[in-house]
Amino acid sequence: MKEQLVNFGFLSKLILEQIEQSEAFRNMLISVAPEIASDIQSAAVNPTCSCRTAVEVYVNNNRDKVATAAAAFFLDNTIFIDLQEVRARYIPTDYTGRVATTTIAEWPKFVKALKKERAAYKTISLLPQGDALLVFFA
Repeated sequence: MKEQLVNFGFLSKLILEQIEQSEAFRNMLISVAPEIASDIQSAAVNPTCSCRTAVEVYVNNNRDKVATAAAAFFLDNTIFIDLQEVRARYIPTDYTGRVATTTIAEWPKFVKALKKERAAYKTISLLPQGDALLVFFA
């Protein structure tokens, strides 16, 4: 399991999820990274806190140290994490080449759906067609 965590591209996201879900995990991480203890505590209760970025940066800059500690914690506490499920929550959906239809009134809902699907594209073009909008993703 340790090897999987070291090579896992979404380690910082996994760490943030565990910080929110487990006080024991939070305490373990604070013992490993006391210099960001306040950021870890804040990230546990505030999902929009800029402190989450500080935790992600720390994790990404100290991957081996954090991955080793996390793997030991998961093994010692018999915690199973479905890495495929975690990965699926963060992998973007490629929208390049797609065409969609929406309306101006539905635009906020449309954008929200794109964010939820983690839509990835470089640019979009809009073509009004009466009340409808054709959306071209490139």
